[in-house]
Amino acid sequence: MMRRYDWFAGLYDWFELIRPEREIRENLRKTAIQKLDLQAGMRLLEVGIGTGATIPFIPNNVEVFGLDISFNMLRVCSKNLAAQTRTAHLFQGEAARLPFRSEVFDAVFNVGGMSLFSNPARALKEMIWVVKPGGRIVIVDRIVKSDQSIAPVQAAGDMKDQLRPGQWIHSNLPLEIKDIEITPLAENKWFCAVIQKPATSLTTS
Repeated sequence: MMRRYDWFAGLYDWFELIRPEREIRENLRKTAIQKLDLQAGMRLLEVGIGTGATIPFIPNNVEVFGLDISFNMLRVCSKNLAAQTRTAHLFQGEAARLPFRSEVFDAVFNVGGMSLFSNPARALKEMIWVVKPGGRIVIVDRIVKSDQSIAPVQAAGDMKDQLRPGQWIHSNLPLEIKDIEITPLAENKWFCAVIQKPATSLTTS
């Protein structure tokens, strides 16, 4: 995956501009930022920052940290930040092995990357590990119909035939985490998971 995105980095932003679902992706990024409920002075980590497409939707008074597996994507991100006169602390690394201490970020999020990670369950636990007690984790990703973790919603009316996304998230959360909301987006092709870490520190690593 690192080699793939290193090769593709120079074309990524151009490809995003011509994609048929460009507007949908922009709305997904906006939704993720809105769900984070960011406040001035917060430390925010984006796992899988890519070329920085979400940066324009993040308030200027939030300190941004970004991690990506691809050096070349980070290089493009750095250039984009300079052009937008924005700043962010950029790191190369794997989502399943975040190079940060525990409980250092006020919020953590990812848009469109979890299904591509080699170990999304471990990445989820890492994201929980690095967020502060009381902090929020937001995950926006595709609903993959072949994923065995997705089951039909048992509900009446319009929801009856929809897919329930992100069941694997529930099964990989520490038992102490009870506050989680998962909602379908973009005509049930994507989902948004909002996870609230308890105000007391967890021992899960």
